[in-house]
Amino acid sequence: MERITPELLQKYLQGKCTPEENDLVNTWYDSFETSADDIRLLDIQQHELLRKKMMQQIKNNLNEADQFPEDEKKHDHDNSTRWLFFKVAAAISVLAVIGIGILYKDRKAADVPANLQATIATVVNKTQSILRQDLSDGTTVWLKPSSSIEYPTTFSKASRFIQLKGEAFFDVAREENRPFIVTTGNVTTKVLGTSFNIKAYNDASTIEVSVMTGKVAVQMKPTDTRDSSSVLLTPNERVTYVKSENRLLKEAPIQLPELSMWQVTTIVYENVPVDRVLRMLEEKYNVTIQVKNENLKNCLLRADFTNQNLADILEMLSRSIEATYELKDDTIYLDGTGCVKEDTTTKSN
Repeated sequence: MERITPELLQKYLQGKCTPEENDLVNTWYDSFETSADDIRLLDIQQHELLRKKMMQQIKNNLNEADQFPEDEKKHDHDNSTRWLFFKVAAAISVLAVIGIGILYKDRKAADVPANLQATIATVVNKTQSILRQDLSDGTTVWLKPSSSIEYPTTFSKASRFIQLKGEAFFDVAREENRPFIVTTGNVTTKVLGTSFNIKAYNDASTIEVSVMTGKVAVQMKPTDTRDSSSVLLTPNERVTYVKSENRLLKEAPIQLPELSMWQVTTIVYENVPVDRVLRMLEEKYNVTIQVKNENLKNCLLRADFTNQNLADILEMLSRSIEATYELKDDTIYLDGTGCVKEDTTTKSN
């Protein structure tokens, strides 16, 4: 059978297939002789549309079975029951692979029929700081500036799909029977429970996946002339997808600077000047922190940062001294009103 591609499934969902293409998709549906990779490469909206169409097809099959003449049903009851059982079982297995349940009503698909419009949750980081997002399964995502994710707020029972644009760090809650799958352009990243960073900006020539803990499988989208290839990453390994060459390049285990800020630490401060705190953070995480207002250095900090990464520490520190921070390239800028320096001199009469 001719290969089913994501592009063909998208045309099918939009009702733009030729009669021959419709027959091809329907034949695929009947046989289900396809890889799960074909489905996983669809975006979140397309997953939901395909799920709804497949569900409708299941209902149609059941209705057709109910319309059989009574004598025909009795004549070959066993065979027809067996046929219907396998038909529905196959359909359910595909729905499990699709793995997208009811989605939030945050945004609608633009170019699909109204009765099939999918709804998804979208988070966009329009700030210059790091945005933390906690998902329903216990996973935490830290979004870098100008980055976004799309996901169902309640994941399906079969899998957890999320779509990323830009850069984010994921700390995935472990579930043995429900993989966590991130799609970024032509690259799909699949894990069960681990922490990793993905950098996938649209205007960049590469997509990078770096692993801090656990194991991560990274797969490349197949093409008409080349099957999909995949690599398995372990801690401190990185793979780079080169868009122009359509290939994955795996690096040997090294110290990855993009992971340094996600290392957790425990630090307790008791009325310590902010300037001293910032110097300690620079040394710990190998970053540069600059203050825009020198009065910030006069503030005293009393805080307990237990098992926190740099992003969370910066957020809590900023709130403590009524400041804000921005991340630009590899430099962190802290800004705010600051504090008046205490006068330690004693006036004599």
